[in-house]
Amino acid sequence: MRKNYIAIILMSIFTLILVAPFNTNAEEKSVATINEGNLTYAPINTIVSQMGGQVKRDEANMNTTITINDKTIKIDDNFGFAEVNGQYVPYETKDIQGFKIPIFKKPVIKDGIAYVPVEFLKSSVGLKLDVKDGQVAFNTVGGGNSTTTVATVSVPSSSSSQSSSKSSSSSSTGVVEVNRPVSNPSTPSSGSSNNSGGTTKPSNPAPQQQTIYTGSEVKQKLYSLGFINKGSGLVLNKYGVANDTSSDYIHYNVLSGNYDMNLTILASTPEVDQKIRTILSWILPTKGNQLYSILDNASLKSQTITLDGRKISIDVEQTFIGVDFGPIVK
Repeated sequence: MRKNYIAIILMSIFTLILVAPFNTNAEEKSVATINEGNLTYAPINTIVSQMGGQVKRDEANMNTTITINDKTIKIDDNFGFAEVNGQYVPYETKDIQGFKIPIFKKPVIKDGIAYVPVEFLKSSVGLKLDVKDGQVAFNTVGGGNSTTTVATVSVPSSSSSQSSSKSSSSSSTGVVEVNRPVSNPSTPSSGSSNNSGGTTKPSNPAPQQQTIYTGSEVKQKLYSLGFINKGSGLVLNKYGVANDTSSDYIHYNVLSGNYDMNLTILASTPEVDQKIRTILSWILPTKGNQLYSILDNASLKSQTITLDGRKISIDVEQTFIGVDFGPIVK
């Protein structure tokens, strides 16, 4: 009896050593969280650097690159999805009729530090975090004195920074106005914030992205915004499924010949408007905002224009706006 008892004790100790090794360098620390809408955000820069990961801030391009747990995460200040090991991952999803629908939700940027939802850090990055009373607790490496953190600033920050934001609350009706499915954008104001997160920009904004995407490349990027396959093209549907065409917001098709791609806008909400802005920025690297303003005009008429070297044909109908984009003319 005594022999078996000793064996059980030894086995229990051995199991504890395997499951929970004692690390004299580990120390629990906590940092304050912030709340945006229904989500709790935590500073990924601070947490990752103290957990032994790498953090690189690129102020010129307004993004942060994180490396930890064999994962590389890119946080873009103005984009509603993170890039995890080359794949776009939403910060938040919504369960609609059994489908996990990605929600376009930007990070919150404060003094060059990216705040992202805690659930994203736990599920997509794999960090062990405990949130309680406005604090998020975590185990550091070496007492939090990490030597692997890298911080680079390409453009010095000015003391006067401008914060821009746009409401991204969803509409329950999805009703399209005649000849005007794009709603008025809100005017950016200093110090404003919303569920999508605020963005602190340097006083001298960096040049816009100059990457030129083909119709096929844009199609691949649209999956990150919640588009799904429908026939030979893609559709953004209110419920994430294309079986109810009355709930479609946007259709997208890759074309050939005189035009590279087509974007048909059927209905809109503030959240869909933000996605339209993102899509236009991919297609027109410097004139995306200009085209959005044209489409947002209540008196918009069918017309053909040229922006960023692309011939653009706008077809205004009673229930939709169709936009054809020609290939870049070099």
